[in-house]
Amino acid sequence: MIKSSDRVVTNAPKQYIKQLGLTCGETNAKTIIQGFGKSFQPLNNLPLRTRLFGFSYIQDIQRLLEINGLSSTIQYATQLTDGEKLRTIMNHIDRNEPVLLAIGNGYIRRGIYWSLARYIAGHYITVYGYNKENQIFYIYDSMLEGDYEGEIPVGNEIRTFSQLLRDWQGPIYYKLIKMKHIYLSVSNH
Repeated sequence: MIKSSDRVVTNAPKQYIKQLGLTCGETNAKTIIQGFGKSFQPLNNLPLRTRLFGFSYIQDIQRLLEINGLSSTIQYATQLTDGEKLRTIMNHIDRNEPVLLAIGNGYIRRGIYWSLARYIAGHYITVYGYNKENQIFYIYDSMLEGDYEGEIPVGNEIRTFSQLLRDWQGPIYYKLIKMKHIYLSVSNH
């Protein structure tokens, strides 16, 4: 149920599927594509790392979105303050653009957070909405099974502003592979 203080994209998917293995990038892309009312066409000639381990760089996800008729822009928020990072995500949502973030994932199960995992495990999530008054984002996390306990207007999970900023720091190796504070904004033009 959408409250007047909620801001959500109108092109959210109808269902949120659980990823298989380490395919969070492709699974998030698939739900974004379906949210825009398009049929999903997988990539041909996947990189070996993706075929073997499921791991995708953000450029792989961008290419997948583009062959499915969507525009996306890879951007970095490294030089922004925390407030500017939050406003950047909210501005994209206000323009009806879902935002895919590369994060460090400490959520080993719904409601169970292990801080050490955030420094090790890279992951992708998609932000589909926010409530500034309650300081929460509505996200899709393809790793989580089951439904969120409670009602949310979009996505399958809620993260507070501070939780999202913490996780967006990414795992330790993101700095080495130039994925720290990286995100994709997605549009249909």
